[in-house]
Amino acid sequence: MLFLGKDKMSFATCIVCGMARVGKTLLSSVLSTSKNVEYAEEPWTAQFFPIAMSNGFFDESHASLFFSEYIRQLFYETYLLRYANFRLIDLSYIGHKKPKSVIEHRINRFKNWVDVKDVSESIFMLNLSGTVRELKFIYDSIPRCKIIYVIRHAMSVAKEIERKKWFCAEALKNPISPSLYKKHKNLFLPFWIKNGEEDFFINLNEFEKGLYYYNVMVERSIASEMLSHKDCMIVKYEDFCSNKLRKYEKIKSFLELTEGDLTESSLAKIEFPKEDFTFDGIVGSTLVEQTNISLKYFGYEELL
Repeated sequence: MLFLGKDKMSFATCIVCGMARVGKTLLSSVLSTSKNVEYAEEPWTAQFFPIAMSNGFFDESHASLFFSEYIRQLFYETYLLRYANFRLIDLSYIGHKKPKSVIEHRINRFKNWVDVKDVSESIFMLNLSGTVRELKFIYDSIPRCKIIYVIRHAMSVAKEIERKKWFCAEALKNPISPSLYKKHKNLFLPFWIKNGEEDFFINLNEFEKGLYYYNVMVERSIASEMLSHKDCMIVKYEDFCSNKLRKYEKIKSFLELTEGDLTESSLAKIEFPKEDFTFDGIVGSTLVEQTNISLKYFGYEELL
């Protein structure tokens, strides 16, 4: 028995990935306006199936076949707009990515997969958050795959996480995010916390927890051995916002994108953020050292 996914995928694929709060959705909001791009915003199965596989839930050889077939089916469902987001207030609103004429044409003229003919020039772009250590599995499972890895300064990520209270006491007691967890002392801790460091994480303040998360995600990303791959491009959030036109052209060339009717207006909306790297509290020396190693890897200025 086998799935046909890998042998029947004539379209190319782009994985926009990285940890949370680094600007993946912002970047994707521009790239997904390209004429030859079909876009999926953080599909849960695509995000957590590889993570579940790497944690021993599934056999890797069978998981690869299943994953490629899932991506193939998701592409056609996306092309037919069956999963399109019609919420005007969301960044992933379909009207921000496809002109009205294209949306109406697909809804009125395409009934099922059979009506979708040649897609060899199409690129299926998936925004996946947190799926970093599993990049090689994803890359090997999908033909014609390229990766855009988005990164941002640790201080910005930690402050965003602190502001959203993702790892506050209440969130650890009663999490609402459909993620993977490990049970520890009646708390539901994120799966990525290293074994033996559960109590260390719990005792950190919320800003420090954000830095801890940052460092673990960087370690997992490096462990994937994909960041230096020829089919992977690292994009710094700050670089993209401050040099959006030049950076967009580089990404466009790397992915072989065809600029769409809405690309220019989407780029025009991006502004360089006012980043605040000050912190009034105290951060443990070990955490500062680990964060500096992470920042140095990507060429960022280190913490004091």
